[in-house]
Amino acid sequence: MPFNLTISNDVTILLDCLYSDIKSNRKDFFDTFHIAVSSANLSKTIQHHFLTVEGVCVNLKFYFLEHLLSFIFAKMLNLKPEDLVILSFEKNKILLTSLIFSILLDEKFQNKYAEIFSIIQKKDVSLHYKKEYLWHIAVKLSNLFREYEYHRFEEIIFLWKNEKWAYGSSQNARFEDFEREIYSKIFFEKQFFKGKENRYTTLVQLYEDVKNKKKDELNLEFKSEIKTIYLFGFSQISEIHLKMLLFLKDYIDIKFFMPNYLGEVFASQNTFDFFQSFHFKVKNENGNERIVPMTREYDLIDDFNYPLIATSFLIKKNLTRDELSIKWRKDEKDNLLGGVKNLFLYHRWEKKYTQDDSLKIIACSSRYQEVEAVYRSIIYNIENNKDLTFDDILVVVPDLREYHSIINETFSRNPYLSHPEIKKNGRIPFFIYNKNTFTESLFNSFLKSLYSLFKSGFSKEEFIYLLSNPLVMKKFNIEERDIAKIRIWIENLRIFDEDAKITSFSHGIKRTRLGLIMEKHSYEDDYVYRDFLPYYDSFTDFRKVDVFISVVEKLLFFDEVLKEEHTFSEWNELIKKICEDFISLEQFPEEKHLLILFKRNLKLLDEIESLKSGKYSFDEYFFHISDLDTGVLPASRSALFNGVSVSTFLQMKSIPFRIVYILGMNENEFPGKIDESNLNFRNLKVKYNDIDRRHSDNSLFIEAILNACDKVYISYVGRNPEEDVELYPSSTLSTFIDLINEKILKEEFKVTRLSLYSFNLKEENEFSDKYFTPHRILSLLNSMPAFYKKIFKQESQRIVSSKSETKLERLSLKSLAEFARNPVEEMLKVKAGIYDVEDIEIKASELRNIELENYEKNTVANTVIKKWLKDYKNSKLVSVANCILDYYYYAGKIPESNYLKELIKNNLFTEKLEVKLREKLNNILNEKYSLLKIVIDDRTHLDSENVKYFNSPVVCGVRLYGEIENVFFDGKDIVSVKYKKVNNKEFFLKTTGDVVYLKVFLSAMAYNVSDLKGRIIYIDEECKINELILSPLDRGDFESLLSYYLDEDNFHLLPLRIISSLSSYGKNEILEKIMKELDNEYSYFDVPEVIKMKNNFSEFIPDDPESRVKILKKIVENIEVSSEWDKNS
Repeated sequence: MPFNLTISNDVTILLDCLYSDIKSNRKDFFDTFHIAVSSANLSKTIQHHFLTVEGVCVNLKFYFLEHLLSFIFAKMLNLKPEDLVILSFEKNKILLTSLIFSILLDEKFQNKYAEIFSIIQKKDVSLHYKKEYLWHIAVKLSNLFREYEYHRFEEIIFLWKNEKWAYGSSQNARFEDFEREIYSKIFFEKQFFKGKENRYTTLVQLYEDVKNKKKDELNLEFKSEIKTIYLFGFSQISEIHLKMLLFLKDYIDIKFFMPNYLGEVFASQNTFDFFQSFHFKVKNENGNERIVPMTREYDLIDDFNYPLIATSFLIKKNLTRDELSIKWRKDEKDNLLGGVKNLFLYHRWEKKYTQDDSLKIIACSSRYQEVEAVYRSIIYNIENNKDLTFDDILVVVPDLREYHSIINETFSRNPYLSHPEIKKNGRIPFFIYNKNTFTESLFNSFLKSLYSLFKSGFSKEEFIYLLSNPLVMKKFNIEERDIAKIRIWIENLRIFDEDAKITSFSHGIKRTRLGLIMEKHSYEDDYVYRDFLPYYDSFTDFRKVDVFISVVEKLLFFDEVLKEEHTFSEWNELIKKICEDFISLEQFPEEKHLLILFKRNLKLLDEIESLKSGKYSFDEYFFHISDLDTGVLPASRSALFNGVSVSTFLQMKSIPFRIVYILGMNENEFPGKIDESNLNFRNLKVKYNDIDRRHSDNSLFIEAILNACDKVYISYVGRNPEEDVELYPSSTLSTFIDLINEKILKEEFKVTRLSLYSFNLKEENEFSDKYFTPHRILSLLNSMPAFYKKIFKQESQRIVSSKSETKLERLSLKSLAEFARNPVEEMLKVKAGIYDVEDIEIKASELRNIELENYEKNTVANTVIKKWLKDYKNSKLVSVANCILDYYYYAGKIPESNYLKELIKNNLFTEKLEVKLREKLNNILNEKYSLLKIVIDDRTHLDSENVKYFNSPVVCGVRLYGEIENVFFDGKDIVSVKYKKVNNKEFFLKTTGDVVYLKVFLSAMAYNVSDLKGRIIYIDEECKINELILSPLDRGDFESLLSYYLDEDNFHLLPLRIISSLSSYGKNEILEKIMKELDNEYSYFDVPEVIKMKNNFSEFIPDDPESRVKILKKIVENIEVSSEWDKNS
């Protein structure tokens, strides 16, 4: 039977060849053709190509290569394929891992190899962590045994089978004895398979069984069903798989269509004769093999291409000239990307190139900016190339776990100015091809949080995390505000992460039930029943309290059940019951699909139970379900034809894309680390076709570049903004840059470094704001709500779970909560230095990509006014003493300050302080002001750092302790009342922090109120009053604040600068600024645009700054940069 291998550097050629062959062999429409593919994406590519050419779907049946081979071998041995369990398959790996785990847990085995266990196992840890570590060892050994079978069968497995040593004389002899005995117990002695010896095997052992039989002993009836097998993809293939295919060619036709980009081997200048042009040989160095060129030195280009070279050598070693067909297409463009392709494909660099747009390398300030830059670039390319579709774009990241949520948040936005296709979809269509879909799913997160809750002894943090899962929230109809209330209830119930019964959840639930039947009579009752959940909290929503009680009691019930040991089948039923009781998948179709798959895979645990009986702890059960194979695509979508494809470096490389984005090229993140463990015997002797992680990743990187037709973008994080230190690209990227600098570039490659705050670079205008949202005037005031919601959630859990809950932590939590609700007003406070330095660091570290869409300055000013300064009709003055008591009472804390203790003690159930305050303030307030906010701290000293006003480029943080602050406003004047222990009048009146704090809001209000005045009133414990009068404030203060945000050094958009200065400069000054732009070499405005701006200002802008505010939006629209996008929109 023939074995035909067709090799090409163009997947379209291979698709045409495949189609032509199938069409010529198809006798009728119902003929079935069996195709083995290297990835699920290739099956969709083939179907799409056939549908495009044929107009109808051809009857194609797709397999993964291992599954097809095992099916044929089973038929040849007269076995039923459905009855076999191939332990080397990924989906069955859990069976092999579980069997290895059982051997490792065996006490006799541990004693026999005590020396090995002392090396591989940590000492002085709990039984749980010992088991967990042994499970990880079992997972590693199951992977190694698979590698030994595929890459070292003759050198290791065959010798073990004949009771010989592979590396017995080496220093690893004891490790080999350890692994050999584990392998022998499972596969040679088959101690777990008594009576089922023929059911459990591996692909290689199945192949050996077929090979050892005579031809007349084999069942060849399968040939009536499968006459020809087609293989598509597989740019790399192992030697054992190639041998299996060559063995089968005596029985059926095999037609192999392989993509290979190595032009130096397959398409030399003079000949396409592979057997003459392959100038490589195997070199042996100290027992290790490596393929090297015959006529030149091994260089960095060879190192990048090594996996392809090894595959090519394997082909020449095993195939004849007649079995090989080469169809090459050489059409590299005359640009930098074309030069790179020539360099790596043909090992040639005759021409020098100038850097151009076909290859860009970008240094960003964060992963968020990386994804944002890609997002804007995609919009730019789609808008400027009408033939480009979203299906033509690939985004590659080394680790999807680091980028998955960022890409989802960024790409799910609907751009302000949209391409027609974006308008149709409401966002850029994209698909994240993630083999670990289950790992990152909400359902898996629920399982993990459930396990963590029970293992933590029912900690508050884990309980809140479980409750916050959207699947759980949907089941119990819980909203985020309900979780916030439940968190408060937990605090009020004084539930702590301790062993004491009185601080446990069960005790807290009892107090909650008692609290539900109590009636509220007076404040004294509340004090008496302080150990119960405040009934006025529970009284507001009985249903939510019932939900809280129900969830906790169910979890407590399961907590008791999970402490017992059960069989796998019992555990399976129990976990299904938990899922039924705690999650709802009604609005989550992809999660529902994963749950169905999960339940199906639980049958593998029933299979394990049939091999080894016994009961297992919840720990051991959870190890098993955590490693069930669930690497599938979500049911609702599939890759390649649903918009922009996002993936790791997978087999998608054989599918051509016009534009390829490669992210995350940072040192220590790419390439992956090489396994140098003593357990891995492949390290003892390297074969020429052994591809380690570094070579594999480097090759995938180059193939992704070679696969791009038009453009390649490569990015990495070039600076850590928190520590202000430079970060370096990966060794792969650095070597790549060095190569193109040395070989094909006229001048050194210039890496584009994006600004910390924006993308407004003249030479990189595709990353500019003009291709995104033009109304982002305050680009550092707000952020994506989902992102800050996530940060708030993590921070709140950390603080709630802390045993040493200091006041500073509570302030931090409070400020973060307020920031999540209203970023604008909180950022104003932070920049004013109101909170502690730690708060500033928490937020400043995440301010690098903050953006505010469709916000104008007067809108921000009005927001500040409305949120902070309420009209007196909407509120009333409340008891300061009660506010202090409520704060400490509900926090479950006693104040540390003796001063505040006395204050509370003296005013516990009296109105003394309130009466005194009213008497003293009546003359000042005239009952026209309203209390807005109280800020309390239990420290009595004031520590004030150097504070500067907002017209300075630096605003330092201010600490204000030991104060009660009341803000009043009557529509004209603003008064800030501060309660302080005043020892030195002059000291407090000179406190610049008080002035800075109030100036923020005074200056914001200056947009609507002229001649605004402000006063700060200080009241001590004797109700003595000191007063500080602030002079009228102009609009410049608020402008200075905005200028500080925008950072003039990094801000290049003229319209935003004009708007930022609109209320501070006269018309002539503004016109001068516009004209200066004509001479600015870094401006991307052309002369007509600048003249248009000048005319707009001359004609439309009044001299009165207050009137200018009313037409801000019109100005923005008139001076916006013109582009094809704007015209279309």
